[in-house]
Amino acid sequence: MVEGQRYPHGVCTRNSQTTAEKALREKGIAHYFEAVVGCTTKHRTKPHPDQLLECYRILEAEPSRGVIVGDSHHDVIMGKKAGSYTIAVPMYFSNVEKMKEAGVDRIIDSLTELPKALMDI
Repeated sequence: MVEGQRYPHGVCTRNSQTTAEKALREKGIAHYFEAVVGCTTKHRTKPHPDQLLECYRILEAEPSRGVIVGDSHHDVIMGKKAGSYTIAVPMYFSNVEKMKEAGVDRIIDSLTELPKALMDI
């Protein structure tokens, strides 16, 4: 990663497309994401990489150059299956041991650590 350079961002979620887009708008952060891929019958959900690969397709990005940030071992598995670097941010419901078993590349304690984690790649 290059400091100051803007990289495309996407969201993959088990929620519906409509719900995801509405939540991003309500939080005032929709403009940060060039792609949102919600749960549809077209793509298998996490831990399958289908949604993530669709997100990469929309972003015109190579999965091997992508970074997945997630809060579950399903996110890690999805990212690894796509060939991406994975960063886990465990939440109260997260199973850190399963994240490690899935091969997570890095675990951080909070999103405030994310910029540094990305610069370290």
